[in-house]
Amino acid sequence: MNAYAYDDNASTGETDMHAIAHAVGETAARASQGAEAAQVAFDAMNQVEESSQVLERRVEALTDASQRINAILSTIEAIASQTNLLALNATIEAARAGEAGRGFAVVAGEVKALAGQTAKATEDIASRISALDNEVKEILDGVRGSGVSVARGKEAVDQMTAATQEVATQLNDLRTQVG
Repeated sequence: MNAYAYDDNASTGETDMHAIAHAVGETAARASQGAEAAQVAFDAMNQVEESSQVLERRVEALTDASQRINAILSTIEAIASQTNLLALNATIEAARAGEAGRGFAVVAGEVKALAGQTAKATEDIASRISALDNEVKEILDGVRGSGVSVARGKEAVDQMTAATQEVATQLNDLRTQVG
């Protein structure tokens, strides 16, 4: 082989090396863009996670409020029960009083009816709150499940970002070595 052929091969090799270096540089740039996109996704997942945590706290506050309402309902039920007993006692005393207690017996009957309506209303409210509690529990379970999914997604994006950055670094090192 003559000097001209060596010079031509060297020139072709140099051109190939520049083309490879250029391709490696473009690939490294794309890898960096991928890492940036992964970071944007990671940041968005952080926002979703924060929103889920806020929602979870609000749902828990709703659960606490529901428990306080149930406590009030228990008090109302106890008052209605006691009122019913007092009305029964008043009816008995009115019957003992005979004709003089007749008006009082009517009032005692009305009080007893009101106590019954109150008891029925508190049962209805308790039933509705129980159904609401079940819905709130399902929402809370869903929010917590979403939080777990977001955490897994963040971990996957974090791993992808690290791998993409490593590839970009290796490609940049290769480009430097090539040329």
